[in-house]
Amino acid sequence: MTAVHPRALRPDATIGIVAPAGPDNEEKLQAGITYLERRGYRTVVGTHVHDAYGYLAGSDIARAADINEIFDRDDIDAIICSRGGYGAMRLLPLLDYQCIRANPKPFMGYSDITSLHLAFWKEAQLATFYGPMVSIDINDHMRPLVEQTMWQLLTEPSFAGELMYDRASNNVRAMLPGIAEGVLVGGCMTLVEALLGTPWQLDCTGRILFLEDVDEEWHDIDRMLAHLALAGILRDATAIVMGEMVNVHNSDESKPSLHLAELYRDYLSGLGKPVLVDFPSGHGKDMTPLPLGCAVRLDAGAASIRLLEAATI
Repeated sequence: MTAVHPRALRPDATIGIVAPAGPDNEEKLQAGITYLERRGYRTVVGTHVHDAYGYLAGSDIARAADINEIFDRDDIDAIICSRGGYGAMRLLPLLDYQCIRANPKPFMGYSDITSLHLAFWKEAQLATFYGPMVSIDINDHMRPLVEQTMWQLLTEPSFAGELMYDRASNNVRAMLPGIAEGVLVGGCMTLVEALLGTPWQLDCTGRILFLEDVDEEWHDIDRMLAHLALAGILRDATAIVMGEMVNVHNSDESKPSLHLAELYRDYLSGLGKPVLVDFPSGHGKDMTPLPLGCAVRLDAGAASIRLLEAATI
């Protein structure tokens, strides 16, 4: 299938909000809605966003129904997830992928939402956005370059330049310098790994793989990298971008451990392809939005990711 790019947001667009994973904090959700409406957008909150079922934002059927409905509605132009958490992977068998491909809309979220990015790409070849969420990041306190990049990706069909980020406050560096071009895929490493062996396993052949994570122990990062390596994911990618690994720790400090530099050396240094590490996208303060499913040019030595095509039409 040919990649499907959604239409750029118009100034008066309507944005639908869904909760595919964990339940919302109402105050934070409202702060995000207020920000969007101040920018001139209308918002529609999914029917079941305020539901709760343990650590989930309602039942699987209810959460999937919101996604299917909002993709199907002609009066809603884009979808932004309220937050991550856990639970989006449970929805994959319940989604109407034919409807999603027939009604492409900008879809944005990160963390646990990785499951949906991978499924939409596999089933509908839909280009999506790994970026800020309504109850977590989208508010009046967004960092300027994060905000700028987000709206350029969502609203400017002519935008095909470099993804800007605050170089002064981030230690982005090339582990293996080099230049590669390919479609950008990936997301939160936990979910990329969890979908191995399922119909939604990520195919990285000839593509640039992005991975990030949060709140994991060092040995869990090790296990996931080992699994991805054994499954051929790291081998098949044409280049690798490691995003931020936030709050990675050892729960028992009395035990010996391996840290990121050592793990990256063990799994990435011998790949013979460009590898960029600590790119500021994921769960950190500088959440650089990424256009998944879009062709990009990675210059690891220059710590640069440049779009080769606009993310929207």
